[in-house]
Amino acid sequence: MAIIGQTRSLAPADKRFYATRDITATVDSIPLITASILAKKLAEGLGALVMDVKVGSGAFMPTFEASIDLAQAVVGVANGAGCTTTALLTDMNQVLASSAGNALEVREALRFLTGAARNPLLLEVTLVLCSEMLISGRLAVSEEEARNKLMQVLDNGQAAEVFGRMVAAQGGPADFVER
Repeated sequence: MAIIGQTRSLAPADKRFYATRDITATVDSIPLITASILAKKLAEGLGALVMDVKVGSGAFMPTFEASIDLAQAVVGVANGAGCTTTALLTDMNQVLASSAGNALEVREALRFLTGAARNPLLLEVTLVLCSEMLISGRLAVSEEEARNKLMQVLDNGQAAEVFGRMVAAQGGPADFVER
């Protein structure tokens, strides 16, 4: 598992495309956004992808219609490239969690993973997105089965344990979750 961005060895042209979009006033070009999003994901050879496309006042796309267009473009291109892809729209007109800001959001994510506190809206969005991924990855055949599997790994601590291993594998402290 990894959370990554463009690097010199992964989709290196994406940085240049983004800079070109910036100086040519095409930052909001859906085909170019689609290329940027998928350059990194498809380069990794994914078998399945679930995109969380934001809509509303906190979203990158200026209108609901533009968010739908982006979702359809990403799904169409990724599926055309052989990566089973779906996109779900997430409403950014309301808060999904109890905190804002990088450090506070990481702390809330850890509390969520360990079961110390789970905001109901954040839990619902997480379950919907992750259920879609389990179904797309053929690890569950129904939303009910997927949700049951997800709640099991959240409740038994396995999700927090895997997150801790991911942090350590990327150079973070081995006891990040515990501390």
